[in-house]
Amino acid sequence: MRLQKGQQVPHFQVKDLQGNDYTPENQKGSWTLLSFYRYASCPFCNLRIYELHLKHEEFKKAGLKLAAIFQSPKEKIQNHAGNKKLGYPLIFDPEQKLYRLFQLETSWSGFLGGMLIKMPRMLSAMQKGYLPGSIEGKINQMPADFLIDPEGVIQIAYYGSDLADHLPLRQITEALEQKKS
Repeated sequence: MRLQKGQQVPHFQVKDLQGNDYTPENQKGSWTLLSFYRYASCPFCNLRIYELHLKHEEFKKAGLKLAAIFQSPKEKIQNHAGNKKLGYPLIFDPEQKLYRLFQLETSWSGFLGGMLIKMPRMLSAMQKGYLPGSIEGKINQMPADFLIDPEGVIQIAYYGSDLADHLPLRQITEALEQKKS
């Protein structure tokens, strides 16, 4: 069963790409966007990482911490998203324990639909240098995003319906603005 708004974020403890411990409890007191991606060389995923990087300072000023989870091993992430100075944790989960914990899904229709419908986005990613490479994990893995409040409660659980379907940046900004009121 998918996680939903109002649920406490599940407990987990992992190491990020830098070797630091990462737990939901360590994030308490801050808003957190926990984003799940496919594999390290996925053009859609790297374009999203790039877009979040562009908004990182704005989000940071609004009190939002970011974290990205990939189904790739550490070495593959280091060769792609990990070779950029992002300013937020990248987490490797080749055994997909967190994917199961957060109830992420795979979908062949989402895979095919994403390849067809989102082809302009794929081309945009490739023009920026995010070329497809080796695939680690499930090629039909759908992405997901979880916006978690300072008490560790999920405020938005967004499960992607295709390869490039993430929580819209506008919706993240709106949620952060609402928390101020």
